[in-house]
Amino acid sequence: MKQNNVIIAPQIADTATLFAAWAEENFGTEERFYEFMTTPSAERTAFLAKHSVDLSHDGNFVTQNYSV
Repeated sequence: MKQNNVIIAPQIADTATLFAAWAEENFGTEERFYEFMTTPSAERTAFLAKHSVDLSHDGNFVTQNYSV
């Protein structure tokens, strides 16, 4: 049975601080960082696992709110 699954990009409380944390180990502009954060990958999952997350519900969606 096919299900509709929506992938939502992670929510970031302080983009500048999380970008700085990403830039410590990666080379790129903020544009590259936004592309990284909005594209699901094992690397993104590993990066986000290092930071704190709060979950919130918005209707049928669960959002992940990340901060450093």
